[in-house]
Amino acid sequence: MSRRVGVVDLGTSSVKVLIGEGEGSGTIKVIGVGKKTLNCASSNVTDSPEEASGALRDAVERANEMAGTSLSSLYFGIGGESIHLELRDATVSIPDSESPISEKDVSRALDLARANSNYGERIISARPRVFSLDGQDGVNNPVGMYGNRLDVTVELFTATSRIVENVKASASKAGLTVRGIIPITWARGSFFSQASGPHEGRIVIDLGYNSTETSVYRGENLVHWGSLPVGGTQITGDLRVRFNVETEDAEKIKRSVGLVEERAAETNFEYEDFSGESKQAERAEVQKVISSRVEETFDMALEEIEGTEYMEFTEVGIRLVGGTANMPGLVDFLEDRYAFTFRVGLTSPKVLGLQDIIQDPIYANAVGLLLKCFDMFTAKGSPDEKDERSPFASIKKILINLVRNGLHRET
Repeated sequence: MSRRVGVVDLGTSSVKVLIGEGEGSGTIKVIGVGKKTLNCASSNVTDSPEEASGALRDAVERANEMAGTSLSSLYFGIGGESIHLELRDATVSIPDSESPISEKDVSRALDLARANSNYGERIISARPRVFSLDGQDGVNNPVGMYGNRLDVTVELFTATSRIVENVKASASKAGLTVRGIIPITWARGSFFSQASGPHEGRIVIDLGYNSTETSVYRGENLVHWGSLPVGGTQITGDLRVRFNVETEDAEKIKRSVGLVEERAAETNFEYEDFSGESKQAERAEVQKVISSRVEETFDMALEEIEGTEYMEFTEVGIRLVGGTANMPGLVDFLEDRYAFTFRVGLTSPKVLGLQDIIQDPIYANAVGLLLKCFDMFTAKGSPDEKDERSPFASIKKILINLVRNGLHRET
């Protein structure tokens, strides 16, 4: 029996919805898509529940119409400045060293790592990175082993209570149910679940409207993450001020001119300023404005990983996702400026259907959410009725299943 799942990517200026259908072969077929852009130039979608609710309703309705479904309970993905990542360590003693470590012992360690959350913060994702037993690191699954002391490092993504409540309020106003909240950065790692050997490392830069994220993965595991409060909106703002145009017109200039080098016969373009007066500008001038902001943004983003052990991951190329990744000439400009290879978009052989959608970097995060949802179902089995009704699945249950299935070793 096939399973249908709906996911919502709450971006910094738009809502993207995908509906996927799991197939017996282990693949996921995208059968519905909906997208709605919001006017959130100064804040995230998660900060604007009133406006987000209308966009949610429209995007979900469109995806359901395309898929021939009526899903109202969906998984919501958030990222950027809305979330925070931290690692927590915990140690528990094993009372009976002559008995093997049980799932109950592991559960105690996980509970301890999750305890003492910062005031006003909600844990939206938690997963063990690595265990150690009596000081021996690199233990994938301690259950059934013997020892006196069990240590665990847990990766926690948190969001403020305000953000979580805003997401739930937006969904409620749109007549929807939040089945779970997933950090997009964590979900995106599902693209790399097959990565192994010397080329298992991946670097992804998510060029959003209000933020830029740098994520580093070893296999599917997130090993480094950083977020900058700059994105495509800053480029638009620079163009708006320089050429005295409306925001919408600045967006058109950015999308049409970009960073592409033009022939001499095409060096000028026409536009209208605030007063409606027709004017001309040189493309080179536009490119200079855009390139200055792009260079500044990437200098900061790449500084996140320079000098770390993860620089070797650049050998397989840096992946670009997000709406700004589609800007004309971006890859050529970056490869001229930096000594790296850049590629636009992420794909997975497990995701089929609507190729123009799943290969578009704008939808990369939504596809990652679909992959993660189906991965979680595989790990914990079919969700029961309680899971269907609850907006947040039991984190501990997912963690225990991760332990049962074994963990990727971190070094």
